[in-house]
Amino acid sequence: PWPPGLPPPAPPGSTDFELNATSLPPHWSTGVTDYAWTKQSGPTASANTGPLAAHSGSSYMFTEVSSPRTQGDKFDLNYDGAACNFTAVTLSFWYMKYGSSIGTLRLRDADGAVQWSVSGNGDRVWQEATVELPTAGFTFEGERGSGNLGDIAVDDVTEIGRAHV
Repeated sequence: PWPPGLPPPAPPGSTDFELNATSLPPHWSTGVTDYAWTKQSGPTASANTGPLAAHSGSSYMFTEVSSPRTQGDKFDLNYDGAACNFTAVTLSFWYMKYGSSIGTLRLRDADGAVQWSVSGNGDRVWQEATVELPTAGFTFEGERGSGNLGDIAVDDVTEIGRAHV
């Protein structure tokens, strides 16, 4: 139950990256400290890696790891948490890591601490993850693996408040 004296939680905040063809939703940014994620509709440009389509709708975000990217290059996709009235959240999202040279997908909280990560090929199937975060802001960090068949994608991100400001 929700603590007495506090209002009930707001409806979950979510994004599916469908706002428009070129820009990110409010409070989202990419390429701030590392390389930028790419907004995509349909399959990625490289065969044998990445999704064929979004988890839902038509758009998703992915790491384009083809040349000139090299092993260990990182990509950041950031949500600043400004639209959330909570200090801690439960984050649910869909991800895909398909390709023979997948690196690592990490979820960092606003303080930069890794709260969740997954590495290696996961087949061409969208998978759901749910993670409790101590902050409303977070960063998806994709790291390039050993080759160009390592596109990592995220879609349908939902944030539900746990601790009220």
